[in-house]
Amino acid sequence: MNNRTLRLRINLIRFARRAFFAYGEGMTVEISDETERLLREQLDSGHFKSIDEVLASALTELATRNAKLNWQRLAIQASTGAWKDENHPELIGGSAAWVRQIRAESNDRTQRIERHRRPE
Repeated sequence: MNNRTLRLRINLIRFARRAFFAYGEGMTVEISDETERLLREQLDSGHFKSIDEVLASALTELATRNAKLNWQRLAIQASTGAWKDENHPELIGGSAAWVRQIRAESNDRTQRIERHRRPE
């Protein structure tokens, strides 16, 4: 478990404790038949001992997913403007033209090699 995961789990535990004290001994939640079926499926699988464990696992996964998405958003925002056209003069004519040029150079190279291999 890395440090970020550990911090995330600690924060979730703190959140759960605050929710417990805010709502008292427990809370009543209405769920759909489909959600109940999914919960029972998880309990019957033997991976979880209680509905609390299923929900804690689901909330942890959700928080982890949201944290990853936030880190990705921050990375994208931080890298905005990193690409500069002047650093890539080979792409001035567009990427398609550059790819055609590279392929043509490769074909020329292959033909020269083949000419040297064939006895004349």
